[in-house]
Amino acid sequence: MCVYVTAPARSYIHVVGSSVVYPFMALMSEEFAREYKTHVPVVESLGTGAGVKLFCSGLGVSNPDILMSSRRMTDVEKVFCESNGISEVLELNIGFDGLVFASVISEPVQNFSLQDLFNAISSHILSSSGELLKNQYYYWNEINSSLENKRIEIFGPVRNSGTYQSILDLILCTACLSDYRYRMVYDIPGILDICKSIRDDGTYIEGGVNSNIVVQRMQQKNNIYAIFSYSFLNKNRSLIHANKIDGVLPEYDLIVRKRYPLSRPIYLYVKVDHIQFVPRLLQYLQKLVSDNSIGEYGYMRDIGLIVLSQEERTNLQSKVFSLS
Repeated sequence: MCVYVTAPARSYIHVVGSSVVYPFMALMSEEFAREYKTHVPVVESLGTGAGVKLFCSGLGVSNPDILMSSRRMTDVEKVFCESNGISEVLELNIGFDGLVFASVISEPVQNFSLQDLFNAISSHILSSSGELLKNQYYYWNEINSSLENKRIEIFGPVRNSGTYQSILDLILCTACLSDYRYRMVYDIPGILDICKSIRDDGTYIEGGVNSNIVVQRMQQKNNIYAIFSYSFLNKNRSLIHANKIDGVLPEYDLIVRKRYPLSRPIYLYVKVDHIQFVPRLLQYLQKLVSDNSIGEYGYMRDIGLIVLSQEERTNLQSKVFSLS
């Protein structure tokens, strides 16, 4: 397919999407502008869902060049991109992150199983007789007698975000698929269908895009938990701490080795056609994947990025430099 772009070139790179990936890309963009003495790329924190809509709207200078995503693009989203003439999108896994089930620093560290979290936030629960019931758990000790007699209140991401989708995949679907009762009643597609629903009775509270406001709410009411990214935890350890999931804390090395249950990759998606007419876009990508940026001693690790292995970085660098 031939792509013709007649719009005049713009003088800056445009990046949109995930608020989780935003701090890394904002810092990298400042470093890039300083090194190349050029315009600072425009990086917008909109959330993964909103970012996909903009990214897939079409080719040309009026549309973004790069999508930041805290999850992999879905097949439906890829088709949406293709329907708007975007035939070649490069997927780059730039590192890892972890979902953190956090509480304020004054509260003790708790140990939750994935099943505990599923029972706290799922819209429906399967009874012992195999009947699907509306979730009626309102206190933690109703779920697990070893947990506290405190009302369940959890702040989490909004529905159009990549982190919300990660909750569905890493907590709800994983817990369902590992529970033999669901497998006895439903086939795999049926399990995935019924398990991807978070309760809407006020127990799970969509916290919006400003996580700092959520922390303020947590400080006002100590029994509230919240789901954050590892990088956000890293910047706010004086205010919040992580709780264990299945006995494991979200520590850097455990996320790298994928031993922490809520580890996840983070992605960038690039319109390959834009490399032809957006100034310095290729150099931007090359700087992004350099060891100085995302390596073991790179500046992105300093602000919370869980870096790829050396082999993974080498493969990523080969993918980007093959574009030149």
